[in-house]
Amino acid sequence: MSPRRAFLLGILLTSSLLLTTHKLIADSAHSEGEKVFYQDQIASPPGVNTQVWSEPATVIAPGNGKILHGLFLPQPVVISLPNLPDHGWVKLRFKLYIIGSWDGSSRVWGPDLWSLQVRGGQRLFFTTFGNLGNFFNNNVQSFPDEYPWGRNPDWTGAEIKDVLNFPRNGGYSMRAELLNDSVYPMEAIFPHSSNSLVLDFSAIYDDPPQEHQTWGISDLEVTTMKTPPFVEDSAFPKLWEDLASRDPMNANAAMWRLVSAGDRAVTFISEKVKAMYLAPKPMLNQSTPQSITLRAMVKHIVSLYFGQAKPLSISSPGVITAPFSGLEALRLHRAHRVLKIINGNDLGAGFKIDHLVPEYFQDLKPEPQP
Repeated sequence: MSPRRAFLLGILLTSSLLLTTHKLIADSAHSEGEKVFYQDQIASPPGVNTQVWSEPATVIAPGNGKILHGLFLPQPVVISLPNLPDHGWVKLRFKLYIIGSWDGSSRVWGPDLWSLQVRGGQRLFFTTFGNLGNFFNNNVQSFPDEYPWGRNPDWTGAEIKDVLNFPRNGGYSMRAELLNDSVYPMEAIFPHSSNSLVLDFSAIYDDPPQEHQTWGISDLEVTTMKTPPFVEDSAFPKLWEDLASRDPMNANAAMWRLVSAGDRAVTFISEKVKAMYLAPKPMLNQSTPQSITLRAMVKHIVSLYFGQAKPLSISSPGVITAPFSGLEALRLHRAHRVLKIINGNDLGAGFKIDHLVPEYFQDLKPEPQP
């Protein structure tokens, strides 16, 4: 293949990737009263409506000329949108830029966290990103799952990487004089009916300034709708199955589709969780003193939801119920996240697993990279 044809093919493949990876929430599905309320377009620096963005800084990426909001440090960035039309749901789309030596979920150098919260409402993202996937001992991030539950390889879900070419100036990188970078297409949908919307973005990490760890945002689009894209009830079983997918992006797409199903998804998930704790579980012989099992916890949680709570019981001496683990446990967490987003973090509205420790997910290892 000639260099020219290879170059053109590369452009074509990249364009196809850009078009297909940014649509977790289908536009073609029916949603009533859909209206793009805010569409961020930065013409040139500063080019920012300071009434919308709390931080007016913008920067041009040296590698591709892209103008983005940033570069931000571990700091809050607030977007305030007043005078929204009558609506019941909001959909967000934007691109997140992770720049520098982000350490993902590393217990040694991290965790390097990033979050997005609807003020007074749902936590949409609380996750880690890693930009050091070349290292065998520092190649775990939570995204697209929440921290600390997800354990995925660095750059999982990234659209492109190492194209922005910000100068290193002393920060650690695998690219000589350039900082590592990655770009993520981010999407979220959630119930919301207030006439104003405030989004709190923030990064949380404690790396020294010379590491040059920063982040930025571009192409923010806020769409209001009276009803979300419709999901048929017949799709629920497959979406439930996909919540336990080994492909985290497939599971993430299923999670957001269940969110858009609203109260029908709450009912479906609650019944599925109830069936999980009623199903027979293997028993483990154990000579150590017994303790409250994870299965007992889940059973107690579900009984709280259905108003039939009983005291947590201790397993019989020498026999302990095997806990939910691996992808089954991760599905529980993803299902829990669906309910929290639909119910606005009302912890009384669904089963609770926030108190579970991440050690139950210790067998979730990142898939080896090709």
